[in-house]
Amino acid sequence: MRVDDLIRVTQFADDPILESVITYRGDLAEIFRDVVATQGLATIARVWRNPT
Repeated sequence: MRVDDLIRVTQFADDPILESVITYRGDLAEIFRDVVATQGLATIARVWRNPT
């Protein structure tokens, strides 16, 4: 797994924006593909927003 974070500052008076890109490789990528295929991307996004 690789994570690339980028912090954008358009104006110093504004809040910075964090952009994060996660790249899965190997077995982890295959597991993620299977979960997306069986549960759907919307479900995964909802779980990641509220991981309780």
